[in-house]
Amino acid sequence: MPPPPIDLDRAASALRIVARAGCDLSPLDPTHADDQLTLLSYIWPDELHRIDRMRAALAVAERDPVPIAARKGSEWLRDALAAGPGGELTVVWHSVMRQYVEPEEWAAIERALDGRPDVVRLSMEPTRSREAQMQLTVHDPAGAPEITLAVCDDHGLPIRWAT
Repeated sequence: MPPPPIDLDRAASALRIVARAGCDLSPLDPTHADDQLTLLSYIWPDELHRIDRMRAALAVAERDPVPIAARKGSEWLRDALAAGPGGELTVVWHSVMRQYVEPEEWAAIERALDGRPDVVRLSMEPTRSREAQMQLTVHDPAGAPEITLAVCDDHGLPIRWAT
């Protein structure tokens, strides 16, 4: 299925990314050669298309690094949202991590997001669907129903956009 009909140039000209940041309990630094090798080692050697995509992502990370704090998600998110200047939409993104988060920690993450009209959560997480292994979903902490944007295989491609 083709992607949604979006004028990417017009959308990009209207979008202003103010800051990017993240957290991980044990982050790897994609600007360091040893950590790059570790990240590449997680990919099966016969999956050359994934290795090429990872190398391209690592090249971008070297040119434009994102600060990653070594902290629990709930604590980092609470503090990051409190420190924000306001008046901006904050996008909280997570991908293939939900299954590793303890229930108490996930509840604390949801509390940090709960009722925030200035936050939207995007997730790419496993689905129970027989049609795909992953689902790209928009979650609105302010209470609107979640929206499935696309489904895909476990490593992203191919993407089947929702209609």
